[in-house]
Amino acid sequence: MTTSLRRRPAYVAATVALALLAGLPGLPGRAQDGPQPDGGPLKAQYDEVLGQEARLQAAVEASARRRAELYRELGDLDRQVVQATSQLRRAETDLATAIGADRKARAELAVARRRLARAIDELHAQAVSSYINGDATDDELSAAVRALDDGSVAARSLTYADAVNDHQRAVVREFNAARADRDRKATAATAARARATQARDSIAAAKAQLESARARTVELGAELAREQYLQQANLTELRGRKLEIEARIVSLEKASDGLAYFLASLQGAEPAFLPGAVVVTSPIPGAAVGSQFGMRFHPILHYTRLHAGVDIGVATGTPIRAAADGVVVIAGVRGGYGNCTVIAHGSRLATVYAHQSVIDARVGQQVKAGDVIGRVGSTGLSTGPHLHFETRLAGIPVDPKNFLPVG
Repeated sequence: MTTSLRRRPAYVAATVALALLAGLPGLPGRAQDGPQPDGGPLKAQYDEVLGQEARLQAAVEASARRRAELYRELGDLDRQVVQATSQLRRAETDLATAIGADRKARAELAVARRRLARAIDELHAQAVSSYINGDATDDELSAAVRALDDGSVAARSLTYADAVNDHQRAVVREFNAARADRDRKATAATAARARATQARDSIAAAKAQLESARARTVELGAELAREQYLQQANLTELRGRKLEIEARIVSLEKASDGLAYFLASLQGAEPAFLPGAVVVTSPIPGAAVGSQFGMRFHPILHYTRLHAGVDIGVATGTPIRAAADGVVVIAGVRGGYGNCTVIAHGSRLATVYAHQSVIDARVGQQVKAGDVIGRVGSTGLSTGPHLHFETRLAGIPVDPKNFLPVG
């Protein structure tokens, strides 16, 4: 016990009285039986949510990329449908032209048939005239009549032409020319119509396939849009859970602010601390400090904040010793500190021992430097077994290096 504490019995009484007010909001109480709040599960929940968020975000981005690809494919299909439609129109125009040509050929065929009929009538008339006037022999007339009665008039026309005059020969030539022209035009028109019909049908089939592919692409795009909507809804819900966990973590961290208020109220009337007023020793002699006092990246929320003490990484169950003589003013669960002990040493100085697995001290207990007050653990917001040790003046955290060599 320091001289300051021995000279102030009223201080000890007031300290104990304040510490025993466990029922008042913001004031600590005795250590509780049963399970203690542990930052490990909370960190595990937070890490799980972060992993789910990353996976969902990746799925949303993948769906978005796939939708973009589908929209590009849809644009290509639209252009191909437009091109096929244009080709189909041209094919239908070509078919209409071919049909018109076929009709024209058939009309010319009809004209040729009429010319043929006239030529045959003239041949008949000539034959009869020759017979009446005696211009031909009976054998010639018989040959002419047989030629007229034969269905293959064109094939025998030259034989008959020898029996008629120049006029009849001209009529036969006109007949042959008319029939040849008819056959040629009819064949060309039929072929053109067949080609145009085939081209139109082929293009129409291709257009139908393109429109079917476009419909499937649109349907798939709609399915992806629904999938992305559900993914985004799940992502929003997950981020809500993340915010809730962050709020819980922040609420646990608020214990530090409450501790500052409590110690300021408790020690504010004490004389200011002067170097050497309290002799401070290491709470775990010989152990090295892992994380120093100062601004530090938060191991759970991943932002920079003040690390209000030093971390001494040792095995679970390692004894924790009082750093100086004093009175235990807090011994219990303290938010993110987990199982925590706070000792007031006078001259506005207090020390904090956080994340303990077991608390061996009790509120109001007077301790000597080196007394075992608890065991190292990983309760509260902790990522592994260690002792979080703080030194505070009137509640304000100060670097423990100002009081003892801890580095």
